[in-house]
Amino acid sequence: AGDYDTARAEEVKLSTALDARTDLTPTRKAALAIERTDARNAQLTFGEFERFHAGNPDRANQFIAEFRASDQGIGPELKARVANQMQSMTADIRAERTLALSGLRDDAKVAIEAVSKGRTFEGFEDLRARAVDLNDAETLGRLDDAAGIMAEAQAFAVLPPEEQKMQIETLRAAVSTDTDNARLDVLEDVAASSLKQLQSDPIGFAIEKNLSGFGPLDLADLSGSIAARSEARRKFSARMGVPVPGLLTKDESQQIVTALDTMPTGERAGVIATMMGGAGA
Repeated sequence: AGDYDTARAEEVKLSTALDARTDLTPTRKAALAIERTDARNAQLTFGEFERFHAGNPDRANQFIAEFRASDQGIGPELKARVANQMQSMTADIRAERTLALSGLRDDAKVAIEAVSKGRTFEGFEDLRARAVDLNDAETLGRLDDAAGIMAEAQAFAVLPPEEQKMQIETLRAAVSTDTDNARLDVLEDVAASSLKQLQSDPIGFAIEKNLSGFGPLDLADLSGSIAARSEARRKFSARMGVPVPGLLTKDESQQIVTALDTMPTGERAGVIATMMGGAGA
């Protein structure tokens, strides 16, 4: 199978060489020219099929049927051979596609199950691209639904508990589809896990959700870091409606203890006083 211009250039070259031969009778030259033209036409037809039709089984079958019924200057035996080759290629591609679809749907199932349990999944764009390549509209739709639920759950997780409760009640009253039920299940799980973490480790919750003011502490500027954390804690507590005792996670406390252990006594006392001042103590 090849490019048309390349095939025509080769045709001219072979035609010239054939005409120049003196060991063949005119009748034999004519017969060879017909065979060569048949082969070249068959090659071009197969090339067209491979480039534009083979990847789509429905279109491929239509092309093959039209080719079998057409008169393209190709002898019946050669035409049958080429048609069979195209049919075989279509079958191979269909088998490859079936295998690819199976893999896609297995991977999509993992992603959708993760979302249904309130977890994030990082590979949605790759799965979507595979679904588009395979023209799998059903899986693409399910992935888009799951991606939408995941995005909604991430935004929902940082809402105040009372606001979460109101949204869940509104959704529960309007449930009408399987997607609605899936959303409701996920949001109920997110609300429960968020409330549990807010009550047990509010600072850890805020850091995990990357909320404003809860970035990493700057050990070189503890006064500024603690002041910023103190203000962020105050706003966070008021917004979420939960008490937020302390300013630091256990890991952060350990980081500061380690940093203090390496300081001279005088410098350490100054840093502790700065921290207490930054915390508003």
